[in-house]
Amino acid sequence: MSILVDDNTRIIVQGITGRDGSFHARAMEEYGSQVVGGVTPGKGGQDVDGMPVFDSVQEAVKQTGANCSVIFVPAKFAAGAVREGLAKGGVERVDTANIMLGMALFNQRKLAAARKAFVAAAADPRSAKAARQWIAYVDSETSREDTLE
Repeated sequence: MSILVDDNTRIIVQGITGRDGSFHARAMEEYGSQVVGGVTPGKGGQDVDGMPVFDSVQEAVKQTGANCSVIFVPAKFAAGAVREGLAKGGVERVDTANIMLGMALFNQRKLAAARKAFVAAAADPRSAKAARQWIAYVDSETSREDTLE
């Protein structure tokens, strides 16, 4: 799932104060992307190389006009980061966000919740094939785990 970035794309980096988030924020800026800030809960008011840090996606969008978010957070926080972006609203590709959410939940072994996210993604024809493949995989993992119990 690719996202096309152009001159109108205003990016926030979720997890910007972490090692990977700050590294990729700098790299994106060096390549000419418009990184307008980042989000790390509890670290609002700081900056990373001149990029402001906010406590929430909602605050970052309100202050910067961001229309794109990239996520560089530890795996255990990935689902929450995607959910925050979805809750903020205005997500152009909700299907893609639901695929990401499903993957994050799958990696946490929250299979029922992951399946629900993939079912939501499958409603959009652009992601239906990938979502159906994920649903089949989740179903096989659920069956496998039931057999092992």
